[in-house]
Amino acid sequence: MSDSNLTEPLDKQVRQIFNKTTQKEEKIPAINRIFKAERQIIAYIAPPLSVLNPASIDYLACSQEYEERLSFIEQDLKWLLSLSHHKFWCQIIYDTSCQNMIDSYLKLAPRPHDMPKIDLPMKIVNLHQSIHRLVFLVCLRMSTYKESRHHFISQDVFADLIYKNYLFDIAKILDLCILYDKNPVLSKIVENLFGVQKNFYDDFKISIKDMIKAIETSKKKLQSIFELESRYKVGATKSIEYIGQKIPTKMKELVEIIYYLTDFSRTLSNLISIQTNLAQFLFDQKFENNVKNFIENTLFEIEELVNKLKKIQNSNSENLNFLKIKLSTLKYEMSKLFSLIIENSLIKPIIQSLDSYSAMESIQQLIDSFFKICSDILEDKHFLCYLEEKFNFSEQIDLIFELSREKIDRSQYDYIMESFKSNILEFSRSTKLKAKFQNIVPKASKTENETKPTTSDYKPPERNNVQSVLDLLPDLDPELIKKCLNYYNDNVEQVINAFLENNLPQFPSEQSEQTISNISELNSRKNVYDNDEFDVFNKNQIDLSKVYMGKKNEIESFDLDNKDDVSKDFLFYEYNENDVYEDEYDDTYDFNIAANDNYDGFNIKPLNQKIDVKKRDIFEVDSDEAEENEEVGKGGEEKRENFKSKADQEKRTESEKGPRGPVKTQQYSTKKQEQSRPRQNQLPQRQNFRNRARGSKEANQEDAAGAAAAPKTEEEIKRERRWKNDNKASIAHHNRKFLSMKKTGFL
Repeated sequence: MSDSNLTEPLDKQVRQIFNKTTQKEEKIPAINRIFKAERQIIAYIAPPLSVLNPASIDYLACSQEYEERLSFIEQDLKWLLSLSHHKFWCQIIYDTSCQNMIDSYLKLAPRPHDMPKIDLPMKIVNLHQSIHRLVFLVCLRMSTYKESRHHFISQDVFADLIYKNYLFDIAKILDLCILYDKNPVLSKIVENLFGVQKNFYDDFKISIKDMIKAIETSKKKLQSIFELESRYKVGATKSIEYIGQKIPTKMKELVEIIYYLTDFSRTLSNLISIQTNLAQFLFDQKFENNVKNFIENTLFEIEELVNKLKKIQNSNSENLNFLKIKLSTLKYEMSKLFSLIIENSLIKPIIQSLDSYSAMESIQQLIDSFFKICSDILEDKHFLCYLEEKFNFSEQIDLIFELSREKIDRSQYDYIMESFKSNILEFSRSTKLKAKFQNIVPKASKTENETKPTTSDYKPPERNNVQSVLDLLPDLDPELIKKCLNYYNDNVEQVINAFLENNLPQFPSEQSEQTISNISELNSRKNVYDNDEFDVFNKNQIDLSKVYMGKKNEIESFDLDNKDDVSKDFLFYEYNENDVYEDEYDDTYDFNIAANDNYDGFNIKPLNQKIDVKKRDIFEVDSDEAEENEEVGKGGEEKRENFKSKADQEKRTESEKGPRGPVKTQQYSTKKQEQSRPRQNQLPQRQNFRNRARGSKEANQEDAAGAAAAPKTEEEIKRERRWKNDNKASIAHHNRKFLSMKKTGFL
């Protein structure tokens, strides 16, 4: 192998081998299955229960067997580490037994917080410690793509090798973080893996959903064991005794759940402390809210039940003490995980952005997110007290406020700090923590020119509390706020809640009542009835004699038998038989209808009477003035004189024959033909359109004629009017006179 070949990465190097089949030398890649040694590596198993119990019958046999297994694993690991660079990678990639041994140890090895509690023989302990160190060295070598100047792999090829061959994944990385959390070289392994292979970030995002499901599943199991779903019904002693009897039977399952959650929380905390940018992925999926809710609604409830069970004499105190210790450990680890997520996803990015003068929008968004989390924590009283007691969360709030004072609403900061103080003083069990918040005063805002505090800048605590309330509710009266603060012992939060809930205390003085009325909505009331004689809001005295409650009864003295008042109304309806109603039919515009010979609009018969089409009357209502005007427009003066002569001739003939003289059929037909031709010009436009649509030949011929209509005689007009007056009850005026008389009381 030449020197130039040594300077190349392992993925580009080649090796010469002698092929026994072809009896020739061949060149093959350095990473090849041919270089894998045929060696079976034994998988790791957890310490058996017989080894942990010296009083067991098979203690010696199991101890010797387990010791022998560990010695074989130690030898295999030492042999693996002694291989050359290219043979090591060929063995790791193509030997599945080697990968299974590493996976089994990372999964089943006792965690550091469990090792002191495991009583093993000294030889087994020494072998276990040696295997623990050798496995870490193997993982370190697997995570390093450049061992020396001559032994290295291309970074892209190395990323594909560890990812596609499943040498590392998120589960193995988490196991490394819990097993070797105190090893300073662990950060190098994690940083190399996430720095080389970016797909691990996507895998971590996907695994967050599984983590949330694991928390929810554990929560449901714990709630079912401790009957937390019906916790409001567990006030009776019988229910608590039932839970106390249930715990010993479920103790194994309960301890497994607590161990699992403790190991999970501690592992994730170690990973976030090493790879801090992973906290942002957890924060984006609101993982911290699930942790917070689990601590507040499950762990504290279980702890309260355990304390109640310890007071019962018949309960098993040893199991309860053990359970309480494990619950306190789990509570601490999950609170630490919450604190690390907030610190690495919000607090540190805010500080780094302020130092690097980043964009104002990104900084403001981070600050708003941080104070939103602080506001959410205020709802969980017990978790807030525990977080402040263990991790001093209020100091982090003060730090953010001091660094970004100009970008934070002062009233929001004061409200959060006052809520912290009130919740800790009310719910915390730590006397040191209560003493810390006993005399805390909100920090006064500073300007850029202020360097030293002066006496003029000093504000007494009472004045600061009043100002804190006025910042949120500026319309209130300061005097009323002072009295409320004195009533609530300077508790700003309770005063604000009292104002918001309209639950103010009753003060004996009149000034307080006046000030309370000042904050009412009546000051902004605008109404058209302001300051009138019945304005109860602005006047203290009102004439009650003018006020009538309910509906006033004005007909109490009305006598139903007395018709004198009703008879007054009859004066307007006096009846006279000789009176003729002036509701005659208006026939002014009937000349348009009379032009159509087939129109029966006004010849309406009773419903039970059949209509004879042959003998129906034809009403031709035309005035002399309308005839004259039409003839002027149509035919001129000559036609008008002809029509007048014809009309005079018809009048003379009818007067000779009498008012109802016989009319010959021949004269009537000739008259009808003469009248139909000139009257087609008087038809409405819709009638012409109807005739055209029907395709009537007669209508088309008559439209072409265009002759003028003949006038009516006086006798015909009177006859038609008399008929309309007699028969109008059958059209629209039936019973009109009868009903009007009936209403007035004459019938």
